[in-house]
Amino acid sequence: NGYNFTIYENSPEDHTVAVDPEMLGSIFENLLEDNKDKGAFYTPKEIVHFMTQESLIEYLNTHLNNTTKEQIENLVKNQVLDNISNPDLITIEKLIDEVKVCDPAIGSGAFPMGLLQEVFSLKAFIHFALDRPQNKWFPAQIKQNIIQNSIYGVDLEEDAVDIARLRFWLSLVVDEDKPKPLPNLDYKIMQGNSLLESFEGIPLNNSNLFNEPTDRNITLFEEPIEDYGLGDDIKKLMKDYYNPKNYKKKQAIHKAIDKKVIDYIDKCLEGFENQKLIELAGAKQTLKRKTELKQKTETILKDINQIEVTLSSKINARKKLVEFEQNSERPYFLWKLFFQDVFDNDGFDIVIGNPPYVQLQKMKEEATKLEGEKYTTFRRTGDIYTLFYEKGNSILKPQGILSYITSNTWMRTKFGEGLREYFVDKTNIISLLNFEDTQIFPSATVEVNILLSKKEKWDNKIRATAIKDDYKKGTDISDYEKNNHLIL
Repeated sequence: NGYNFTIYENSPEDHTVAVDPEMLGSIFENLLEDNKDKGAFYTPKEIVHFMTQESLIEYLNTHLNNTTKEQIENLVKNQVLDNISNPDLITIEKLIDEVKVCDPAIGSGAFPMGLLQEVFSLKAFIHFALDRPQNKWFPAQIKQNIIQNSIYGVDLEEDAVDIARLRFWLSLVVDEDKPKPLPNLDYKIMQGNSLLESFEGIPLNNSNLFNEPTDRNITLFEEPIEDYGLGDDIKKLMKDYYNPKNYKKKQAIHKAIDKKVIDYIDKCLEGFENQKLIELAGAKQTLKRKTELKQKTETILKDINQIEVTLSSKINARKKLVEFEQNSERPYFLWKLFFQDVFDNDGFDIVIGNPPYVQLQKMKEEATKLEGEKYTTFRRTGDIYTLFYEKGNSILKPQGILSYITSNTWMRTKFGEGLREYFVDKTNIISLLNFEDTQIFPSATVEVNILLSKKEKWDNKIRATAIKDDYKKGTDISDYEKNNHLIL
């Protein structure tokens, strides 16, 4: 009785004495005891607000020819038209309808939720700026369309995924006369390890398999699944799964998807086995020709033994993989399979988030698995967030936007050399805000930076801002950045 509960998640400018869905993020951070050991920290509202607006502005600026960046900023931040024409407003509306957003370490969903609110607010403004009637504006349907078409996320923690899904449902409830069940977000916000696409050394990222025909044995209430090919089948099933009419159909579709995923895994295992058999045959042939070279033969024998061990463990590996998929607790993530609709169009438009900060040398066996993924930014003495930068950029489409807040240790350490080189070679850094001697996270002693980059060739310029201890938490970062930046 001591609290005023509300469903609305207020912008940083609003201050009501209320508990809103943002409280789920605080619960997530404080009740899960090992969260801080895993480098997970809840991001303050003003940071989320700044990063979501900046990434949306940059996305629109990339695709619009008839408007300036200043006009776009005025539209997104202040909802002022600033001489933007009606045809351009329609183009902007189309762009935000098509945007694909991903947080590869989604946590409790703060960043995708922030972008949902920004896109929703912009769509509302455009709707009425174009003099469309009030009775043609359906807030709950608009939000549901944004969630279904634009929002994606992955997290290693099943609890975090559950909280994020609940938070999106709460955002829909507020605009519905009669609350409907939570949409099925099982294939939109998913559990998995964003950084691994392999299991026990077996690669699980063979997108060449997507067009292979599959069996015709799956039916849903006597409705056969057409044999389009593995990838198209899964896309159709996932679309149907989002909002089925009844629970039984939901379960049937889920089982059908599971079967298709296991078919894909089997094909990956088969391809892996065939490749290893070829290597084994080649190694044995080499052994026959090089018997006089003791050192070389010992190496080859070791390789042969390792290949045979790997092949013999295939059956065991398949059993584990099937269990992972059926239980929804997987230590890897099949990016191009589960989010195939995105990668059919070259990737995400925006990747945003606050990835975990954990030293790789403390991760032991897990670090070895990550090393096997061949990240160019991997350093044994480094931090896992460097790999998230590389993964985030890799899943963007050309000219896609990445916006991360991470520890700033990469800027000055030896292990950060790999990431610094990666930024120069693979990205165009648009802005960098470095918080010096300022702790943004109440529960963390780490200093951070906010980086905004684009997947394109670097133009040799960086808009850089050092925010020192005179920064007052809760104030508008955008104004501070605008008044203190340098072009380097």
